[in-house]
Amino acid sequence: MDPQQPSPLNGGQIPPPPQSSKSHRGVWLIVALVVVLVAALVVAAVKKSKKSTAPQPQPQTQAKQNPEPPPRPVTRKDLTIEQAKTALPADWPWETGSQISQSKEFTDAGTGKTLVNVVYASVKTLADNSTLFKNYLIQGGWSITANKADTNSASIDANKADSLLSILINKDKQGNVSINVSYQP
Repeated sequence: MDPQQPSPLNGGQIPPPPQSSKSHRGVWLIVALVVVLVAALVVAAVKKSKKSTAPQPQPQTQAKQNPEPPPRPVTRKDLTIEQAKTALPADWPWETGSQISQSKEFTDAGTGKTLVNVVYASVKTLADNSTLFKNYLIQGGWSITANKADTNSASIDANKADSLLSILINKDKQGNVSINVSYQP
């Protein structure tokens, strides 16, 4: 049976002529373009995937991201004997004839808070001074927060409201006693 002849199978119609190679080329061109496009998309997806799985730079530590602010300037001022005596609490139990060997005032430029440090010699013993200062603090309404002593030194820390007081009593090898007071009003 001739395919170009009408037949009852094709409803008596003449079948269309076989497609030419030009129309096959168009289909193959479209298929090739689709394959190239899909390949390009796959390559792009793989590259993007490699970038996202590549090691990312580690975030900086908190300290590097938010470094501590630089320390605020602190001014230091040497005090005269009279300034030193008035810089400590007004009722300070000064020893008659005590010699001040060092007196300084430190002021935090940012907060304006001051810290006074006074060092002076005492003719009393370490034990007598320790008792004197503990009694002074208790009677003055100070709260003693630390009280330590050994054979050559004693230290007492106290606070009252927002004020801080630290007393260090030292005895050197010759038996000389010094008082080192730090006071933050």
